Amino acid sequence: MEAAREHFSQSIRIAQSLDQKDLVLISFAGYASIFASLGKFEQAVELGSLVTHHKLSWNETKTQVLALLQTIKSVSPEQFSAAQERGCELDIAEAIRRFNLLKG
Repeated sequence: MEAAREHFSQSIRIAQSLDQKDLVLISFAGYASIFASLGKFEQAVELGSLVTHHKLSWNETKTQVLALLQTIKSVSPEQFSAAQERGCELDIAEAIRRFNLLKG
């Protein structure tokens, strides 16, 4: 899992250097999957919600993240909704800081 985090962190750095926010969002989708795999479901929902609601997200990426979000059943509906709301309010830079996505 650590190797995947490092690769996603590197892809975020590269996408930022190219000013390609749509590519950053693809990496966020990967991180959402990692968070879900680690049992960090609220973080997965927050980051996934940012991806699905961002205007620069590709439709394919949104579809993949929506499928991931539908598999998350380990949080209550209230927690899920609250995490979705927090995610929708995030911007890209804030998400990178909040979730420490450049750790790798």
